[in-house]
Amino acid sequence: AADPKAVAAVEKTLSAVEDEALRAALARLGASIKRN
Repeated sequence: AADPKAVAAVEKTLSAVEDEALRAALARLGASIKRN
């Protein structure tokens, strides 16, 4: 699972994304990329 802090940080950069589910998915993806 992605680090919740990393997910939150990515979500802040995605505030322009209107769709919450899409934003959450992108945040998880971004956090997993940063971790690798």
